[in-house]
Amino acid sequence: MNQKLFENIIISLKKINYSRSVCLNLYNEPLADKNFGLYLKFIRKNLPMSVIQTNSNGDYIKKIYDCREKCFSFISTERQHILT
Repeated sequence: MNQKLFENIIISLKKINYSRSVCLNLYNEPLADKNFGLYLKFIRKNLPMSVIQTNSNGDYIKKIYDCREKCFSFISTERQHILT
């Protein structure tokens, strides 16, 4: 997704005080996106009460643990569920 479009969507949600779930996906491997960490931070900054979740096939398991500390509410992989 175009970064500007992504930011516009999140800002629009912020304006209505959205506090439900935000789920990030990219053909079941969103962690392959080099900007994934930036997206997480942007969501957390603008939607602090939202639950951020994603689904992963586990290929980037180290990146999952790195991200978990920063922003995630819930991560699901084919191998396990990781809760923060």
